[in-house]
Amino acid sequence: MPSPQDENGAAAPSGSKVPRKLGGFELLEKIGQGGMGSVFKARQVDLDRLVAVKVLSPRLARNEQFVAQFLREARSAGRLNHPNIVAAIDVGEDGGFYYFAMEFVDGETLAQRMRREGPLPEDQAIRIAVETARALDAAHQRGLVHRDIKPHNIMLTKDGRV
Repeated sequence: MPSPQDENGAAAPSGSKVPRKLGGFELLEKIGQGGMGSVFKARQVDLDRLVAVKVLSPRLARNEQFVAQFLREARSAGRLNHPNIVAAIDVGEDGGFYYFAMEFVDGETLAQRMRREGPLPEDQAIRIAVETARALDAAHQRGLVHRDIKPHNIMLTKDGRV
């Protein structure tokens, strides 16, 4: 579902006007909302590819501690390279909006899958748990702790890979 737009065609999540373009990314539609901000499906203009762009809430962007935490998390993600971890692409600020661009996962969250299908068959549940554990282990080996593991934050590709 496309996000609301202002008079300039900019995506406008919950009362704030996020510009249609941030850095080298054209925001296409809002696809999620979290505690720190909104996530948009976007196009990386230079490479003409789909990405996901998390935009820090303008309310939180006024707080230096939240900005520092947002940038720290994005840079930490940039140090990770694992098949079960979404790849970081870019982090920055444009016109007072802080953003974090990452690989776009064409799929759904584990929560969405469970809501649609109910309890997963044992073999699928074990495979998802193992892939998630491998991702967490890779992050832990780099000194990182996720802090918010839940079905809403576990993405599954269309072929079921975490």
